[in-house]
Order: sequence, then C-alpha cells, then structure tokens
Amino acid sequence: MSDLSVDKIKNFPRDNPKARLYLCKREGRKDVLYVVESDYIYEPKTKKTRTYTRYLGRVVEGVYYTQSEYRKTFTKRGTLRAIPEDASLPRSRIRPTRHRAEKNIVDRDKVKGLPKNPFLQFAQKGEHLYVFTREYYIQDGRRKEKRTYIGQIKDLRFYTMEQYKKKFNKNQRVSTRLKSQEDKSHG
Repeated sequence: MSDLSVDKIKNFPRDNPKARLYLCKREGRKDVLYVVESDYIYEPKTKKTRTYTRYLGRVVEGVYYTQSEYRKTFTKRGTLRAIPEDASLPRSRIRPTRHRAEKNIVDRDKVKGLPKNPFLQFAQKGEHLYVFTREYYIQDGRRKEKRTYIGQIKDLRFYTMEQYKKKFNKNQRVSTRLKSQEDKSHG
C-alpha cells in the first residue's frame, strides 16, 4: 500500500487541496487507506496544537470512494456487497403510523362546530372519535407526550368533553334527564 500516490488513485478529490492519504495499520487485520482532511489549530491557553481530522472516504484497490459510496458498495468487513449492478436500491420501509392513519379519519370541513386549530388530531377508540392536541416534552432524558382531549365528534358534530358528558350517557344515547328538560322547554 505504501507504493500508492495521489496520482495513481482513480477519482481522488484533487479539487480539495487539504485532502491527503492516511494509512491506518491494524494488527491482525487488513490495513485501511483513508482520504482525510486535517485542520491544525494552535490553542494559546494550553500551548498545544490540536488536530481536527475529517474522513472524506476510503481507497480500495486504487479507487477512491466517498464514505457514503463505500457504505453502499462494500460491507462492514470490506467485502463487495452482493447486489446486481442493474438492481435498484431498496426504498426504506415506510411503516404506517398512527399519525398517518389519523389524517384520514375525519373530513374537517364536514364537522360542525370544530375549532379552527390546525394542530388538532383525531383518534378513534371503539365507537368514540376523540379530538385532542399533543405536546412533547423531555423528562429525565426521555421524550414524553402529553395529550389534551378537547372533545368528541358524534354524527359529524363536535362536542366539548363537558357537552358530550351532559348530552350522552355511557350507552351513547341522549340522556333521559336532558331529554325531559328539552321537552319541558319546548312544550
């Protein structure tokens, strides 16, 4: 590997004047030839020079690969990946999440009395269709979610939680007490 020079390496980044070769010797394993860019900064407080090294890529069999190209072409151990050249790379798997499913639950324009907040979200649990907002915060280094339930939707009409409890009992029927009060006020 010591006989390689910058002129003999195919695709070497010659437009970068700071790019240079760095040979990493590893005991018991194959040596690795990196292309690096180093910055040397003198720190007057400590009276020392610090080296900041950025790895641009690797050289394999006289050909330069950027870090991303190397990961696509070679495995972790440095062997060539067994992917046919004409095959397209697989797309990252898009998993359906609750958030994507929530967007299709309700048509906002058809619901009467729904607040105009664009951050409202919907969740269906059984026959109930809840309207809520989410807030995220960090507690003890972990991300937490706080849901604030604003109301429910029944027959394309929005009810706040208090209105819903007054109007409907647990069996989703109009409360008899409320119905009798409505009958007295009309009669």
